Amino acid sequence: MLPPFLRGPVGDLPPIVSAWLRGLEEVEECVRRWTADLDSEAFWWTASPGLNPIGGVVRHIARSSRRLLAYALDCPLPADLETAPLGAEEFQPMGQSAQEVRAEFEQAWQEVRSAYERLSEEDLLRTVYVGRRRLPVQAVFVLHHLVEHAQHHAGQLILLRKLWNARLESQQQD
Repeated sequence: MLPPFLRGPVGDLPPIVSAWLRGLEEVEECVRRWTADLDSEAFWWTASPGLNPIGGVVRHIARSSRRLLAYALDCPLPADLETAPLGAEEFQPMGQSAQEVRAEFEQAWQEVRSAYERLSEEDLLRTVYVGRRRLPVQAVFVLHHLVEHAQHHAGQLILLRKLWNARLESQQQD
């Protein structure tokens, strides 16, 4: 199968929106590939103090993407995100199973992809307000950042999974 960036345009969407959707596909495929077979121990394992567990990164991708999407669409934050922890706390276990976090990601990704598929040129140029400080910016920049941010954390997932695999190999050699 071709990597997402080589799959071409998505329907008759503006080229930038097609490119973003392909970037979102890449994140989705990465999350599935690198987390699908992990049990709870592996999903919440941390390689070292101060590093985030895979599960926390997956949850962060889902929640931060929904938060950024709300800003980009100039909508109120979803109620569950109003009270959700931010920062380092968001990455910690919080009692969710690996299956619950994966389901949260899948639901968020369906919501994000669907919103991108409905974007018009006018939507991209609209001024929106980001964060608690309500900083003004064109939606196009928030939408682009959402994809970049998710890609950044997808790369972390790959590294964390490779560290987990190295740990298992090391234990087998002992």
